[in-house]
Amino acid sequence: MLPQPVSSVHHAPSRRRVRARLGLLLAAVLVFLAATTIWRPRNRNHPPPQVEDKDLDFQVTPALQAEDQQVKGERGVVKVPRRRNTLADRSFVEHIDEPDHFLATPSILELPSGRLLVLFEKQESWGKVDPLTKLKLLYASDDGGKSWQQVGLLGPLQWPQIFSCNSGVYILGCQRAFSANNNIVITRMEPGSEGKKWTPPTQLTTGLSVVTINSGVDVSSGRVTKAFEVIPSMARPRKASRVTKAVTVPVASLKDVRPSWHLPPTIEVPVQDATGFITYTLVKVPTGDTALFFRVAGVDTDKNVLRLRLERFTLFWENKDIHIARGAVVEVGSGSNVYGGVDWVSMAMSANSTSDLTDPAAWVWSNPLGNPASMHSNEVRTLFDAAFRADYLVRKSIIGFNVPALEHIAPDIAYHAGFGSLYWMEGVVFRLQDKRGGNGLVLNILRVNNDLFCDLAALVLLDDSVPGAITAKFLRYKNVPGLAVGHPAILYDSVSDLYWMASNVNRDSGRNWKQPWEPSTEGPKLHITPFSTCEVDRSTIGLYYSGNGMDWHSAGIVDYHLGFGQHFTYPHMTISGDDLLIVMRATAESGKLKETAQYYNNHNSNAISFHRVFEFRSYANVEWATYTGPYTRPGPRLISSES
Repeated sequence: MLPQPVSSVHHAPSRRRVRARLGLLLAAVLVFLAATTIWRPRNRNHPPPQVEDKDLDFQVTPALQAEDQQVKGERGVVKVPRRRNTLADRSFVEHIDEPDHFLATPSILELPSGRLLVLFEKQESWGKVDPLTKLKLLYASDDGGKSWQQVGLLGPLQWPQIFSCNSGVYILGCQRAFSANNNIVITRMEPGSEGKKWTPPTQLTTGLSVVTINSGVDVSSGRVTKAFEVIPSMARPRKASRVTKAVTVPVASLKDVRPSWHLPPTIEVPVQDATGFITYTLVKVPTGDTALFFRVAGVDTDKNVLRLRLERFTLFWENKDIHIARGAVVEVGSGSNVYGGVDWVSMAMSANSTSDLTDPAAWVWSNPLGNPASMHSNEVRTLFDAAFRADYLVRKSIIGFNVPALEHIAPDIAYHAGFGSLYWMEGVVFRLQDKRGGNGLVLNILRVNNDLFCDLAALVLLDDSVPGAITAKFLRYKNVPGLAVGHPAILYDSVSDLYWMASNVNRDSGRNWKQPWEPSTEGPKLHITPFSTCEVDRSTIGLYYSGNGMDWHSAGIVDYHLGFGQHFTYPHMTISGDDLLIVMRATAESGKLKETAQYYNNHNSNAISFHRVFEFRSYANVEWATYTGPYTRPGPRLISSES
C-alpha cells in the first residue's frame, strides 16, 4: 500500500511540539544570558563595582566631571574612583605631605542645614613639639562631601569628638596626650555660626589622667554618654593609704621562678581608707630602693580592707617571707603610661541632653572599672591564647627601678611572672534600644590589644536607669570583628532596627610579620608593636550589622588597600537619610615620595578620608536579622548568665 498523504488534522500536534521546543530553547538562552555579563539585572541599590584591577588610591587630574568625588587638598583636586568590590565612594577631606606630622581622630556631624562638619587633628610625629598641633581642624562641606573647606581652628584639646544634642553642638576631648593630670574639656558651637565660632574649652574634671577619649559619643533617650579610659598611677593626687595592722606574706615556697610555679598567695591588708582603690589594678608597697607589688583582688570599703594577690615578678628581688609593717604605704602601682605596662581603667560620663554640657555640674561619672584580664592573665592565655607579652622596657616601666635579672629573661617567663597583660582601650558606647529585646541600657565595647586574638573585645554594661547616676559592670569578653586592630564606629538605626558597625578586617591573624629589607614606596617600613601584631594590618574597613549589638554579620567591605603599608582605621560615622557617611584616618599616596614614603605607613596617616555608602540598609538582610518567630520571649533579651 502506498503511503497516504498526511491529513491536515495531523499538523496541529507538530506545531505544538515546535512551539514547545522553541519555548524551551528561549528559556535556555535567557538562563545563559542571565549567568553571563552579556545581560544581568542590576539592583539599583548596588551600583556595579569597578572592574579595574589597579590600586586606584587617588589620582590628581586637571579636569573632573561634575559627578566625580573630589576634594581640594595641598596638591589640588583629588579624584578617587571606587575600589573593586567595595560599598562606598571615597574622597579626601584633607591630605598632607609633611613628614613631621600626621592626621588623626576624625569625627563627622551633619547640621540641620545639611552642612557636614568633620573635625580632626594634625599631630606632630614622635619626639617633636609643635604648639599648633594643640589646635584642631574643623572642615565643612555644603555639597554632600564633594568638596571641603576649613572653617575653624579649635583648642587647645586632644582627641576631640564632635556631636550634637538638644542643647547644642559640642566638641569633647582632653587637655593633652598621655600625661599626668590630663583632664576632660568641652567646647560649644555658637548658635547659628555653622561651625565658625566656638566657646573657649571648659575643664570638666580635676586630677584624672585620661589616656583615650577618641571613640564617639552616644546621644539617645535624652542622655549624652561618653566612654573613656584613665591611668590611676598618673592621677593627681595618686591614691595611697597606710596599713593599720602588720601582715606577713609567705613566699618561701615560691622561689622557683618558672611557668610551673605555685599560685602566689592572697592576703588581706587593713588600711586607713580603702575607697579609691580599684579591683584588678596594680598596687605596690615601697620598701626602700625597691617595692612589693600586688594585684587588687577585692576592696571592702566598709571594713577598709584590701584583698591583695602577690605579683610573682616580685620574687625576682625578694626571696624570703615578706613582712608589711604597720604604717607602711599601699599606693597605686605602675608609674608609666607605656602600652601594656599599666592598668587602663574604663570609665564613662553621662548628662541630660537638655543641659548646658559646658557646666561640670551637668555630668555624672561612673565607677572606675579595672580589667579582669590583668588578674587572670594566665587563665586568659590558657583558654584563648590571648596575651600581651611585655618586653624589657615595659617590664622596667612597670616597676620603676632597675633589676638586672629582668634584662635577659625570656618573654614567656616574664609573662608568667605577671609582667604585661591584655589591656583594654578606646571604648565605644551605644544604647541597646532595638524593639526586639533592647534593655534600654548602654553597652560599652572596648578594644583589647593582644598578639593573636584579633577580634577580641570586652563588653561593659552602663546602667543609667537611676537618675543622677551611671554604673559600670563588666559582662564578658566577646568576639567582635577587628577589635584588637583599632576601635570601631557603632550606631543604632531606628529605620532598620539594627546596629551598624564600621571596623577593621584582619586578613590573617597568624601572619608571621617581617620588615622589608629595602623599604620602598610600595613597601614602607611598618609600625609593628612587639607582641601585639593584630594592629599591624589596618588596610581594610568592613561594614557590619547586628540585631542585638553583640553578634555581628558582614555587609561588605567599605574600602581597602591591597598592601599593608597603607591603611584605613579609626572610623566615625553618621546616618544621612538613606546613606551612611563615614570618615576615617587613612594613608594616601604622597606627592613627596622620597621625603614621606617611610613615614606614612600602616599607622601614621597623611589623610582623612570620606566615604558615602549609598542606601546602606540594602546591604543587610533585615528580615533575617530581625526575625523573632514564635520561640522568642517578649521583653529584654539575655545580656549575661546572671540574666
